[in-house]
Amino acid sequence: MAKQAKRQEPRAPSSYEVLGRRIQRLMGMPAAQLARSLTIRKEEGESQADWDRLLDEMSLADGVDIEEGEEGAVTIRWQVDESAW
Repeated sequence: MAKQAKRQEPRAPSSYEVLGRRIQRLMGMPAAQLARSLTIRKEEGESQADWDRLLDEMSLADGVDIEEGEEGAVTIRWQVDESAW
């Protein structure tokens, strides 16, 4: 008798994954790509721990600078290594 494969329901993304996707989507916008920068704020309902983790992880990436501004604003600037193209 053949085993029936268990069908797993897709899991909902974690709050950290949702936050990461939001920031990734914003960074991919044409204006942000041209400026190679983006100013963002934590949205209501987003976890402070997720926010801190995301900013910490982004700050470790080569060519990424993070600057905390007034009233919770954070500016992310990045450089593109065009020699890698």
